[in-house]
Amino acid sequence: MFRPVRTAISFVVLGAALWAAFAIDLGGHTFAEHIDTISETPEAKQLIDGTRSTLNPALQEVRDRVLGEYVEAPTWIPSDQPPEPNAVNSKPNSEHDPIVSASTLSPESGFEPALPGRGPDDDGGGEPRLPGRR
Repeated sequence: MFRPVRTAISFVVLGAALWAAFAIDLGGHTFAEHIDTISETPEAKQLIDGTRSTLNPALQEVRDRVLGEYVEAPTWIPSDQPPEPNAVNSKPNSEHDPIVSASTLSPESGFEPALPGRGPDDDGGGEPRLPGRR
């Protein structure tokens, strides 16, 4: 019960502080104008540059650790070069099972690829059925 009231009071106090920072004059300037004037001094600019030079390498290292090494892979093959055959898909598995591209199949062929892990006669492979599924 007190949580929504406390949140509402926090928003009211935040709104009042923002209004006061931009509306009430403190010696000819508002609080926001004083902060803006201070941030334009050479000392403040030097402090900001020093902080950036310290934080940027640390943030770069964190980004590299989180995202891993960035490797750019080609997303298209130029049309003037013939495509190189892929060693994995260059020949069919057997004479009875040729590789057919899905884009060459007509909608009337009725071909629908099987879901991974489920065969046509597999009822779950020992996994318990989820409740409500038939």
